[in-house]
Amino acid sequence: MSIAEKSSTLTTIHHSTLCAHRWLKQIKTNGTTEEFGAYYMSLAENQRTAYNNEAADLVATDKWDKAVGQGKMN
Repeated sequence: MSIAEKSSTLTTIHHSTLCAHRWLKQIKTNGTTEEFGAYYMSLAENQRTAYNNEAADLVATDKWDKAVGQGKMN
């Protein structure tokens, strides 16, 4: 994947997606969109920023795969 394609992909992967993957895998496997929304909004700004930065890094290094759900919760 080229740098341009990665940048384009990054715009479609919202930082909350990384958090949602992990939340569903590690905390609430049958959680709803509404429950996740409440959880995500309860996070501190620095926690949401950490997900944003990590998501950008995963895409830039072509490491976004099914295993992202197993990473560290912020």
